Formats: sequence, C-alpha cells, structure tokens
Amino acid sequence: MSSPAAESSAAFGVEARRCAAAMWQNAMEASTQESLRNSTGRDQMPRKVELGSQVRLERSVRDSEERFRIAFEQSVTGMAIIHLSTGKFAHVNQALCNFLGYQQEELLAKDIIAVSHPENVPPSRILLEQMAAGEFNGEHLERRYLRKDGAVVWAQVSLSLVRDQEGRYTYVACQFKDISKRKAAEEAQQRAEVFVHAIIENIDDLVMVVNSEGKWYYASPSHFDALGYTPSELIGRDAFFTLHEEDRPLVQNAMCETLREGRAPLISVRRLHKNGSVRHFEARGTLVRGLCGSLDGIVVVSRAIDDRLRAERRLREVSAETELFLQSIPSILIGLDAEGRITRWNRSAADVFHLSSDRVLGLPIDNCGIHWLHPEMRSEVARWLQTQTSDRCEDLAYQIENNRCFVGFSIRRIEGDANQHLRFIITGTDVTDRKSLEEHLRQAQKLEAIG
Repeated sequence: MSSPAAESSAAFGVEARRCAAAMWQNAMEASTQESLRNSTGRDQMPRKVELGSQVRLERSVRDSEERFRIAFEQSVTGMAIIHLSTGKFAHVNQALCNFLGYQQEELLAKDIIAVSHPENVPPSRILLEQMAAGEFNGEHLERRYLRKDGAVVWAQVSLSLVRDQEGRYTYVACQFKDISKRKAAEEAQQRAEVFVHAIIENIDDLVMVVNSEGKWYYASPSHFDALGYTPSELIGRDAFFTLHEEDRPLVQNAMCETLREGRAPLISVRRLHKNGSVRHFEARGTLVRGLCGSLDGIVVVSRAIDDRLRAERRLREVSAETELFLQSIPSILIGLDAEGRITRWNRSAADVFHLSSDRVLGLPIDNCGIHWLHPEMRSEVARWLQTQTSDRCEDLAYQIENNRCFVGFSIRRIEGDANQHLRFIITGTDVTDRKSLEEHLRQAQKLEAIG
C-alpha cells in the first residue's frame, strides 16, 4: 500500500496545474478589472482584453507546473491544497509542516478541521461548505490553528479556489502566513489597554486628555465626584473650562512647556465645581504624540488637595499656637539634635544668654557664643547626648559682661520614629540670683559664727 506522501506526489501534477491556473486567474481578473476601469474604449476593449488574457492564461498553465511545484515545495510560507468535500490535505509543503509541528505523512493523514481552533469564525466545516459554493475565493482570513504540541498559532490564510473539468470547486489552494508574533503583540497591547482603562476608570485622581487644538479629548469618570461634571459634559469643551480665571496664565505656560519639553512641572491650580465652589488640585501634564487621532495630546493627571491644604493650615495654626506658648514660658527652652547643634531657642534663652535665635541656631551649644566657664564643656555636652532618658546639670557657670552667672539644665531625650533623627530638649532656669543669695547667706553665717 502506498503512503499518503507517495499518493500525494503522484497526483500533484494535475492538481498543480489547476491550482496554478486558479492563482493566475485571480491575479489576471484583478489586472483585467483595473485595465477596464482605466480604459477609454469601453465597447471594444473588454473583448480584446478577454481574448488576450485567455491566450496568456493557456500559455501560462502549460508552462507553470514545474515552476509551481518548485515554488510550492521551497516556499518559506506554509502552503497546502485541500479537498473541499472532505477537508483532507491533498498536498502540504515543509513550511506548513514546520508551522504546525507535524511530519508530512502525519499532516497528510489529517484534515484541516483537525488542526483548526474550535473557536474560529466561521468554523472550518462551515468555511469549507462556503468555499465549495464559490465564496471566499481570493480572500485573506486570519485564523487560529493547533500545533501538534497543543500550542495555538495564528495564520493569515490566502484562499484560491480550484475548479474541476466540469467547473465545480473541488480544491482550495491555501497559503498560511505565520502572524503569531503580531497577534501576540496585539493581544498584549489589548491587555495593556484594558489594564490602563481599568485603572483610569477607577482611580480617584482626575485624568484628562487635551488635544493640540486646546480641546478636551478625554475625561475620566472621577471628574463627576470631584467637579460635578460627567465626561460627556467635558469632552469637546475648551481646555480651560472649569479652570479658575486667575490660574489661566499659569496653565497656559505649563501647556507651552509640555509641548516644548514633553513634560511640565507639578503646579497647583484652582478649578470650579459645577455648583460654583472652588476646589484645589495639583496637576502635571505629559505630551503623547498622535494620541488624539492625527493630533498630539497632553495627558493631565490632577489630584485633589483640599483635604491636605486644610490639614496643613490646621498644622500651621497648631504650630503657631505651640510656638507662641514655648516663646512665652519663663523657662529656658533649647532644642538639640543628635550632634549637639541647636535646633530651638526660645525668647527666655535669648534674654538669659543675651543671644538671639538667629545667631545660635545650627551651632553646637558648647560653641555658640556663650562664654561657658565649665572647664570641660564639650565633654559635658557629650554626656548629655549619651543619656537614654533624662539628665540634670546643676549650677552650670557662664560669663556675661564680666559677671559670673549660673543656669540649671534638665536634659530629656526625645525618641523619633524610623524616619526622624534623635533629638533632645533642654529646659532650664537662670539660678544666678539664687547662687548670690546662697553666697550672701554663707557669708552672714560666717560673720555670725565669728560673733
């Protein structure tokens, strides 16, 4: 018994002639129609073209068998001749075998339905019936196929129908161009677009696209919650719609910079809610070429900052109140960082040491302009910085205008979180008067003892 490959080779000559003729006829018909459209002698030319085409067709069919065989077998594009009645492969080339992962004998034992993806539209069985009726001749279809290893591949299939001697369509000559990489890229792009769309449709930030003509091209649904407008109410309007009048020059400059540099710096703007109230946003624009059809587009992402502004305003108020309190207390208040540099200096400290905060902030406390009389002041400060909780320093001597003065300090360590540096707070009192009274008391006691 002969193998499918041997039977295929024996019958190749007759079918090859018919397939070559079918492919040539498709090309000739297209050329003829183009010639007829461009001709001026509409009464005589069709008959002349028809006769000339017939002569060329007969000559080409006689000469084409060997050329068709060579082109068929050596083509880098997958090719097959398929029986329309059964879908069986009559002939396949090596490129198609490589594309589907089969040996030639294995593929010739199958039909096109067996290697077609079941979700192809139209299904392969229906497609065969339609081609037998003369449909899809010369068509290009994109269809999925199943490799021997189970992988799904895509091909652009070119179809040329072949008639028998009685004029019935019996075979179809197919070319399978591998487009799997292109389809994979398209699917990846579609997934990315779906992913981006899902993000944009669900984020609280406002996303708008302005085309190079200054019109809204896209508005995310989040505009409704933030500004009271639906996307359909915004698309097509002027880009400055909803923008506070006083912020227009700022936004115009930002748009110009975006068109020039591709990206604009972050800016703060005011926009008007549909109810007339003012809302505050931070916004940044990025240029995307060809985003709006034939026009470039600027993608603007805005974030509402009203809650943050209210929190910042409250923080400033609290900070101002705290600072007023700290400046008003009669005790000395000094802040130190982990290196012993002064970070805070209240009014009482300025009055006691006769030094303003401008002169001492950022300087080490042992070398900030105070004339300390302690012989090892640097070592004393180092001891403060090693405390784990709190420490005290009694009767620390310093000099002002030839006067010997004294302060008492309490040093407390302040633990910060992981993002904050170690800090220390020093509270103190000028004890010069107390030391003077103590000295006078000792002198009086000595005199009383002497009698």
